Amino acid sequence: MENLKFKVDLRGIIDLLSEHIYTTPNVFLRELLQNSVDAIEAKKVYDAKAEGKITVRLLNQNPAKLIVEDNGIGLTEDEIHNFLAIIGESSKRHSHVKENFIGKFGVGLLSAFVVSNEVIVQTKSEADENAYQWTAKADGTYKINILSESRPTGTAVILEAKPEMRYYFLKNTLLELLKHYGEALPYPIHFYTTNEKNGEQQHTIVNPQTPIWLQEGATQEQLLEYGKTEFNQDFLTAFPIKIDELGLQGSAFISSQKLHLNSKTESKVFVKRMLLSEKIEDLLPKWGFFIKVIVNINELTPTASREDFVHDTTFKICKDLLNDSLKNYFKELSQNNPNEFVKILEPHYQSIKMLANEDETLLDLFINYLIFETNKGRKNFEWIKKNIKAITYTTSLEDFKQIRRLANSKDIFVINAAYSFEENLMKSIIKKYPKLDIKTISPSDVLNDFEELSEEEIKEHQVFLNKATEIMQPYFCEVALKKFFPADLPVLFVSDEESMANYQTQKLAKDSKNPFASILDMSEKKAKPTLCLNLNNTMVATLLQAHDKELFAPLLKTLYIQSLFLGQFPINKHEMEVLNLSLLTITKNTLK
Repeated sequence: MENLKFKVDLRGIIDLLSEHIYTTPNVFLRELLQNSVDAIEAKKVYDAKAEGKITVRLLNQNPAKLIVEDNGIGLTEDEIHNFLAIIGESSKRHSHVKENFIGKFGVGLLSAFVVSNEVIVQTKSEADENAYQWTAKADGTYKINILSESRPTGTAVILEAKPEMRYYFLKNTLLELLKHYGEALPYPIHFYTTNEKNGEQQHTIVNPQTPIWLQEGATQEQLLEYGKTEFNQDFLTAFPIKIDELGLQGSAFISSQKLHLNSKTESKVFVKRMLLSEKIEDLLPKWGFFIKVIVNINELTPTASREDFVHDTTFKICKDLLNDSLKNYFKELSQNNPNEFVKILEPHYQSIKMLANEDETLLDLFINYLIFETNKGRKNFEWIKKNIKAITYTTSLEDFKQIRRLANSKDIFVINAAYSFEENLMKSIIKKYPKLDIKTISPSDVLNDFEELSEEEIKEHQVFLNKATEIMQPYFCEVALKKFFPADLPVLFVSDEESMANYQTQKLAKDSKNPFASILDMSEKKAKPTLCLNLNNTMVATLLQAHDKELFAPLLKTLYIQSLFLGQFPINKHEMEVLNLSLLTITKNTLK
């Protein structure tokens, strides 16, 4: 049985390109520019002195017509058959200089069918005495004619707009797209249009010079001005990046905005000076979320859509080298210009700590500059070393919130090390400075340090404690009576990690809408948080005398909800109902 060949549905492939591979129709212009650049590069192999040029003409007719022309190597008749009429084939695969080419998949020209029902290619190669016109239609048919008129060496692609794609053939749209994709191309792009009012031809050079971010001698002021225009924001500083191993060159911009640690890192990336994407993720290290980069890279492999990179070994190496490059910048800055480094550190101290945490050399370098959130405000480590004898830190934000207000009155200095990298950083600091008194602290440690009641006071208030414990039993917390300062703080809700986990489980178990409520462990023997009432507080002292009154229960419940608010614990619908009912009861009894 003879071998049969696949039949290709060109319309289906065009639909695939427009609906699934390319995210926007405007990539057709990028593909045409790319083919022009590659044709010029191929010509320079045989004529090193050849000066490349790309010409784009918009003809104001109905429908609009676009011509993209280059003075590159051109195609012979055989090459037209082989490279234009065979889908997936590319002249670039057979070139010994293919590393200079931007594309390689051989389907780029098909993207033109997304905006036009017909693609016309006029081409002349120095290896062929004739010039040819290749006319292809979206139904998969094509024809080749010898052009009667002479034309210079090179290639022109002619497109006529589909009715629904007229937007991409407007003057302003085309100019914007040409600048978008071609600002960094090494060959000038000449854009010609006709003035609709007077019929005069208008000429614009889209890329008159190498963009600032790619220039070797660009000043910081020039980069900052470019960054403000490009990204629509101010930056603290900007600096060049260069990694010769990857053919990577560009600029980095340090945001002046305080960003969240989980913010996306999106980079604007060019490949062989053609824009790939403005939203390349995962190229920068996780700690670099406050850095924006715009770079040209020659050695990475684009995906078929040329809108992202293949995440292969080279991509991983690129990430590592870029990580090292950024680290080295901060290292040199902290040594050579500490004032500038401190300016950058202020809004991004969390990220700098993350950076120092993963590199011991950088920890040694940055340690004194590292800023920590404390109960005395944000302090750098140099200040902490000089002014604090006993340093404590919490490993959860909830613990820090509970301790912070009490810490000042008890002369406790506490650091918020809630992020996992901060906890690891504190452990690294303990190893580095064994003579410093540094240890963890929890709310229960503070509770145990409160002044205990005397035996007489315990007997005096035992009835109160019993009654309060009974009332709070449904809310899964113990009741304690202590003396602490500040005196204006009536109550604290104190928990450690275990008791808080149990407390949250109980809340879920009581939620009638929770499908897993019936299987949650509601054992009363589990560790509970403590509702700690302050005997030094006037309100609590008054409450002690009212344990046999009708208002006792709603007042106690109100203090319970207040303690949750003070500790910045999440309040659910049920707890808000408890507060509202308690206040309603108090109000009714007060108005009697």
